[in-house]
Amino acid sequence: MRTLADRLHEKAKADADDRELESRSDRRRQQDARETLLKELATRLVAARATALGRLGLDEELRAAIATAQAIRSAPARNRQINVVRQHLRALGPAADALARQLDTPRSYPKSGPGPAAASAPPPAHAGADVERWLERLAGGGDDALEALLSERENADRQLLRQRTRELARARASSHALSIARAEARLREVLGALLGS
Repeated sequence: MRTLADRLHEKAKADADDRELESRSDRRRQQDARETLLKELATRLVAARATALGRLGLDEELRAAIATAQAIRSAPARNRQINVVRQHLRALGPAADALARQLDTPRSYPKSGPGPAAASAPPPAHAGADVERWLERLAGGGDDALEALLSERENADRQLLRQRTRELARARASSHALSIARAEARLREVLGALLGS
């Protein structure tokens, strides 16, 4: 029978043990999640336009791997090449996360230079706050919030808004950071075009 002294001794020993108590399963889950993020980033890089890739400052080997994947038309071969791109991203380590954030950041055009937004008038100053307010309202309110927005803006694309709202809800339910960021950016883009008009 264990005495109180034995229990206290075991507790003190356990407290003094500073080893990391992470299981192999936990580590495997983290590695799987990391690989999924890298695969999504690789897929996005292969789908990106040359101008977007040019501003990312990629190294020569990674650019060559992406260019090779973009040239392949066979789906199985293209997926194999996307895995090669993923291996290059894995070698980057934490820099791959910065690359993902940089890819998510929308391009800002200089005021004097040409850009897609140059032909249209700039959105009103309050549009950014409205976009963020509606984004959170749609994310939390579901169909009721969507109906409220559609009643305010009759010119809204109902189907596209519903798709983007549900995409964001699914992403937030999965707690997958990259999916959430992508879904928020896509809904923000739709709301920006709607509320800025």
